[in-house]
Amino acid sequence: MGLALSEEGARRVRVQGQLLDGRSTPRRSVAAVVSEIVGVQAQDLTAAELSIRARTRGLVRDDIYQALADTRSLVLTWSLRGTRHLHHADDVRWLLALAITTRGWRGEPPPFRTAAFWLRRASPASPYGRRSRAVTR
Repeated sequence: MGLALSEEGARRVRVQGQLLDGRSTPRRSVAAVVSEIVGVQAQDLTAAELSIRARTRGLVRDDIYQALADTRSLVLTWSLRGTRHLHHADDVRWLLALAITTRGWRGEPPPFRTAAFWLRRASPASPYGRRSRAVTR
């Protein structure tokens, strides 16, 4: 039996899942926020800062740069959709294993792929689906 949600319920779940429901924990760490939402798009670091601050209370710009440079709890890399994202350092390895293959990867963003390509690739029966399950276990 599938999950049935109203449009309003679906919106509520999405807003809560993205930590945008206004119930953020005061002084939650930058790394904890980024890990919980799996990453923050960071093509523009100023926009990434705003995205993180919208999900927390009490953080300042220096907290983000400290997580990047000092504690290295955040990593800036090309990952999801071939764009730069901030990810928690503990999440980078499994995210990249799911997002790319080693063939042809030389640090540049992977080529654009259609949604159909990624759906076929993520199929549990595909070699990538089996690999994804093994990586995430």
